[in-house]
Amino acid sequence: MKKIIKLTTIALAIIFSKQLSAQDTLHLDFGATQTAPDKAIEDKIVAWGKTLNGKKQDINIVAYYHKGEFKKFAEQRVEEMFLSVNRKVRDLVNIKTQEALKGENYQRTRVDIIYWAEGSDPKTMADKKKVEEKATKDAEKKKKDEEEKLAKEAKDKEAKDKKGSSSTAKKDEKKDDKAKKEEKKVEKKDDRKDDKKEKVEKPKEEKKPALTKEEKDAAEAKKKEDKEREKKEKEEKAAKEKADKEAKKEQEKKEKEEKAAAEKAKKEQEKLDKQKK
Repeated sequence: MKKIIKLTTIALAIIFSKQLSAQDTLHLDFGATQTAPDKAIEDKIVAWGKTLNGKKQDINIVAYYHKGEFKKFAEQRVEEMFLSVNRKVRDLVNIKTQEALKGENYQRTRVDIIYWAEGSDPKTMADKKKVEEKATKDAEKKKKDEEEKLAKEAKDKEAKDKKGSSSTAKKDEKKDDKAKKEEKKVEKKDDRKDDKKEKVEKPKEEKKPALTKEEKDAAEAKKKEDKEREKKEKEEKAAKEKADKEAKKEQEKKEKEEKAAAEKAKKEQEKLDKQKK
């Protein structure tokens, strides 16, 4: 849609430019030896002035001659026409040039007033067009530079945020590992203390009477039960640690997938933006 609007604007600008720079000519035919304009010619100039509807024109006054000996008559007609135009339509014209030119046989006594809208001569229009094109290019370049700058800043910020997030996650992971190690140290230390205490207190224990068969069976059953419970606790602990690791891996995988999806979406958006331009 933007492309269509742009093309339409350019087309209208070209048409308008052609209209502005279009030239037209008022033909005035003199008699064979006539050098000054008569009433009919001056009336024609006045009538032409009315058709301009108050719009000022730039004009060239050109008189023609077909042989060198008639050049002086053409020059006189130019001078007379200069005076006549200034008398009749002074406020509507800017006289740019006035000259006598060698023309065709049918132009031997003709004077032409070549006119166009004020300021729309080919050179002026070309200069104006160059200025406008330069301004447009500069504006487009400035806009493009700003967009690239903003995109770079956004990209740098995103990279910085990701780096900070990754660094924080690693620090947290190290803290967790350190805490677990400290916990294990404390557990081992407590176990050693308990063992030492038992060894110290053991000699002080009074000699117990021999156990009966039932008591021995009960003690054996309790010992077996304690081992089973200890085994179960170890298995549960190992299962929990495994589940935590898997959950952590799953979370990291999810984050990577989300990151990849975000980057893909961003690239697709950049591609669409480029296509729109």
